[in-house]
Order: sequence, then structure tokens, then C-alpha cells
Amino acid sequence: MNARYVLKDSTKSLCPHCYREIPASIIEECNGIYMEKSCPDHGLFRAMVEKDASVYKALMNKSSVPAQVLIIPITHRCDLRCKMCFLPDDGVPSPSRASIFCLIDNFEGNITFSGGEPILRDDLPELIEHAFKQGRDTCIVTNGLRLCEKKLLYKLEDAGLTRCLFSMNGLSDDVFKQIEDRPLLQKKLVALENLRGTSIKVSLSTTLVSGVNTEELPALADFYMTNRDLFVSWRLRTEAAIGKHTGASKLWMSDMLNLVCKTLNIDREKLLKGINPNHTYHGASHLGFNVLSTVGDNRRTLGYRTFAQRSYMSKIVGFENRKLLFDNMSFSQKIVGAFYHVFQPSRLMWYNVHVFAWPDVYNIDLEEAKQTGIYHVGPGGKPMPFRQAIILNDAMPDWNWE
Repeated sequence: MNARYVLKDSTKSLCPHCYREIPASIIEECNGIYMEKSCPDHGLFRAMVEKDASVYKALMNKSSVPAQVLIIPITHRCDLRCKMCFLPDDGVPSPSRASIFCLIDNFEGNITFSGGEPILRDDLPELIEHAFKQGRDTCIVTNGLRLCEKKLLYKLEDAGLTRCLFSMNGLSDDVFKQIEDRPLLQKKLVALENLRGTSIKVSLSTTLVSGVNTEELPALADFYMTNRDLFVSWRLRTEAAIGKHTGASKLWMSDMLNLVCKTLNIDREKLLKGINPNHTYHGASHLGFNVLSTVGDNRRTLGYRTFAQRSYMSKIVGFENRKLLFDNMSFSQKIVGAFYHVFQPSRLMWYNVHVFAWPDVYNIDLEEAKQTGIYHVGPGGKPMPFRQAIILNDAMPDWNWE
């Protein structure tokens, strides 16, 4: 018989039909982790949450953090038609500047402007400036095409733009054609070169599409390392099973970690064992970690730590507690790390990796959705946990924020 273990006897989810909040439980069985929930009007539902129980249990976290970032979709217009886009048709009217100002004024954390393509909105500099004058970090989520225009880029920088999440799903036009329907590589490279000359911190953002760009990961890792003066982090996420791409092959969090750890030469089990259960920046569908690597020819991973281990930084290669680092290093890695630290410290680099796997309406755990502290504007202009807002905006949108 299939043994059942209750991992969470009480959480909240959404009804896949009416989208109301309903109670749910998380169950472990021999072939994976499942959510079971019941709507009083539409009955019982059961859906897989994660196919690898060991990954789910290592990442599950009952803690939440306060809302730290608010993502505001300021337009649905876009100059691309990406196949995995989770936003409605671009004919949806853009929210007013006054309603966006109101959201900024009533949120205590940092502000991210998204779309569509936020740079298509002419008053983006004014929106950035409004948040910047209140002491907020500001970020845009962009495909980067309009950043080929230096004059516009400098205008955004002058307004107070501090960060940029730059979409880069591959390093070949074949991949761009399959995902974005256009050859984009050269324009992307021009935009990134323009960003290099600014004070804006750039995060590389890659959406993994099963069977399309997973083989691009090694080249993207090398690209990230080669441009270490430009990038501050690398975010990798699955495509969301909502919006335009609901028929996509599913990549689970375990699949994502397998792909990323293989690319970066990381022992997945050691990485998961290093998680501090009292630290909140992880959850069943997200994990952030740092990697210590040599740079240049023959890139080599020497060590890694989850964000929970940041307090262990040191003089040698980043840690006060050397044992914590050395536990993740072979003898040869220790020798290489010590050599570079003494003789070529510029060849050593810590870099940040964020891995996300989006749930859908059938398996979203609303309590787990709060754990990243990332909020998004939902129906009617209400800030709510990011993934909850994305699902509700797709299923029952109310874009009147006045």
C-alpha cells in the first residue's frame, strides 16, 4: 500500500474553479508530495506539489517574512510576444499614474516596475523618481530591447533606477526564436553593454522552458561569469503554467535544482543539507544560494552556501567558519581556493543564484507563497503574495485600481 504522511495538516490554497481561498493539506506519498483541498461548491481536488519528496522536505518552511518588494505591472503593452507570458492581452488599459503613486506611497518596501514591457510607458522616469525620492530601491523587469537607446537608459538612471532584472533565455537566436519568436541576441548584447557603463545593478533572468533552452545553461553560466563586473545575481525560474503557456511540460523544483547543480558542479544533497531551518529565504518552490568559483578559462566551482549561511563569511574564501565551507570542498578544491586567495584573488568570485519553480492554481500553497516577501499587485490594485497575484490576475482580473 502507498504510505501517507501528513506534512502540513492545515494551509490555504485556491479553488481551481471559483478561485476563493480554501483550506488544504500537504501529503507525502511514496511517489511524491500532493496537495489535497476541498471547495464547498466545487468539491475535492488533488494535485502533485513536488515529485521528489526529499527536495520538498528539505525546503519546506513554515515561516514568513514581511512584504519587502512590491511588483507593479504598469502596462500590459509589450514589443515581444513571448510564448510563456503570464499576462493578459496587451489591450488592457494601463493603470493611471495617480494609482501607481498611491501604491508606492502605501507600501513600505522597495518597488519593482514590470509589464508587459515597462519601458514602453513614457512616464516611467517619473514613476521611478517618485519611489526614489522616498528612499526606495527601484527595479525594472525588462526584455532590454529599448535599453539599446543610451539616451533613454541614462534618463532612467538619472531618475533613480537602481536595479534591472534583464531577461536572457539563451545565447543563440535559435532559442530566442522558439521562445520570443524573434532573433534577439545582438540587441540584447548591445543593451547589456550600455548597462555596463551605468550605476544600475543588473540581474540576469532566465526562464527555463523544457526541451528548448535547458541545454543553454552551461553557456549562460560562462556568460554570467565573463561579465561579473555587470551582473550581481542570476535568477532562474520555470515557466508558469498560467496565461498563454498552460500546456508546457512541467519542470519541478527538483528538476530545476538538478539542472542548476549539474551546470555549476554542485552537490545537490550537500547544498540542501546546508539550509538553516530557522532562515526564511527559502521554501518548497524557491531557494537562493551563493557559489564560490574561479573565473576565466576552465571555470571551477570551489564552494557554495545557502543564503542562510551568510553569517559565516571569512578572510580566506568567504567564511568565518571554515569547516562549513570545507565540508563542501574536495581536497583539490581547498588547495585551488587557497592558491587563488594568496596569489590571484581577482580570480575568485562569489555569485548569487536564485532558483524558482512556479506553482499553479491546483497546487499553490498560499502560506508558502508569502515566504519570499515578494508581493505583486493583484485584482483591484490589492498587493498580495507574488504567485497568488499572478494566478488571480490571470483568472479573474480587475485592472481598475482607482
